[in-house]
Amino acid sequence: MNRQSPPVHPLPWLYSPYQELSDQQVVAILDFLYELTNAFENRYYDQIHRATRKEEEEQLRTRTTP
Repeated sequence: MNRQSPPVHPLPWLYSPYQELSDQQVVAILDFLYELTNAFENRYYDQIHRATRKEEEEQLRTRTTP
């Protein structure tokens, strides 16, 4: 029988959500989320705010028109 072992995940703590994380792992996760959020906001800032402004204008229009 030729069994292969499962692939090793580069971030093994993601596979065991009930295992307590070390401070270093928590900091790594928070750093990643911070960078991801910043990159996303930097890339899509104009689109997000343009859409938000359109929604606000539409809400104002619907409130003022009988």
